[in-house]
Amino acid sequence: MRWNPRGLVAGAVIAAVMGCAEQVASPPSADLARAQIVERVHALHARVQAAGAMTEAHQQELARLKRDVEAWRAATGRTDMGFMGQPEDDADTSPGATTAAAPRGGGGTCGPCVPVVVLGDIICFLDAVPPCINGHRKCTYTCWYDLDAIQSR
Repeated sequence: MRWNPRGLVAGAVIAAVMGCAEQVASPPSADLARAQIVERVHALHARVQAAGAMTEAHQQELARLKRDVEAWRAATGRTDMGFMGQPEDDADTSPGATTAAAPRGGGGTCGPCVPVVVLGDIICFLDAVPPCINGHRKCTYTCWYDLDAIQSR
């Protein structure tokens, strides 16, 4: 029995490509990955708003989103979306900080921290509920921005 060298090579190439189809397939485009992240952020916003609180599950999803956004930015070199957080050294001037004061009329209790705040196309998620000090509570947020949405207006 004689083997045709061309047929043998062609057969080997086809077998290799079929066996490695998952490795050969191109990764999803940066825009598709971006669109999926944007959809996840908006879905998290809707779930937090419906729950009226930032639950542990919401915090975990926010942490996953932050990691995924950082990975996307590192892989693409793009900065048109991301998260802004509370800088450790300058918490009072962070765009993600606000205060919840005691309700008018006294009572000495702090107001609640709103679990999600929307400022135009910036969505801010509550990081943690700090203690009440002198009738004030400093609410801190992690804010997500999407420059494509902001620039399209």
